[in-house]
Amino acid sequence: MGGLAELTSLQVSAIMAQSAEVLRVNTDLGSVRGLVLWRRDGGGELTYSAPRHHTLSVYQSGGFGVWSNDVRSSGFSGAVCVLPEGMATHWNNQGPVSHLHIYFTQADLEAMNWETAPDIAPVIFGRDPMLQSLTAALAKQLDWSASADRLAMEHLVLSLLARLSASPKAPPPSGLAPKQMARIEEHLQDLESGAPALDALAAALDMSPRHLTRVYKAATGQTLSERHRDIQMQRATELLATKLPLAEIALACGFSSQSHFTTAYRRHFGRTPGQARRAG
Repeated sequence: MGGLAELTSLQVSAIMAQSAEVLRVNTDLGSVRGLVLWRRDGGGELTYSAPRHHTLSVYQSGGFGVWSNDVRSSGFSGAVCVLPEGMATHWNNQGPVSHLHIYFTQADLEAMNWETAPDIAPVIFGRDPMLQSLTAALAKQLDWSASADRLAMEHLVLSLLARLSASPKAPPPSGLAPKQMARIEEHLQDLESGAPALDALAAALDMSPRHLTRVYKAATGQTLSERHRDIQMQRATELLATKLPLAEIALACGFSSQSHFTTAYRRHFGRTPGQARRAG
């Protein structure tokens, strides 16, 4: 999963670390440099001076005490801030705020198979229900340390970057050959090895991660993470019909713990594995 130390070269992260508490961090996603869920209660002024990376910040709670000197306005829960590389910004924080930061660069965008990496437009205290929904899913619904949730996290991050960026000039998705589909399915079915890393799966098929997600969705109507979770739930349902302990079922289905399995199963079916087993 990686830690905050891996983000010390990123100016925004390094400055935040001086006065904010880290709630969650992940630096092991191939499409971006890292994700950090920060919590800050006051702390006064902050200045970012021409960072050499982009930052997407979406407030998860609080924010009314955060003042932007650049637009002369205060934040709010759900506020979206997009800080392109090279942009200097000045802030004053006099109240509690929890916000999810995603750090990425132009090189990260170029690696996603755009013909030309799109420009990132600055936003301070904007509103975007889709960005709010996507980041809320990252912040609240997924276990950042669980391999079983890695594919879902990568898909959400790619969706966030696509939302931020101008429409790419890439050709429309082409279909996947039967052999390619079979190889993808083989990786997704290997639950005991955990969720496959999107960048590794794309490399095995000689595609960019972004292109793979597009052509797979076009071919199947599902995202890779949705298909992976369906396979997990199908396998779990089969194993719940046996006498195998729930902890062993969790591991067999690629979950890091029984509690993570229970949470995912309840989210998918509306009941716990134990309730499903008792119902027969």
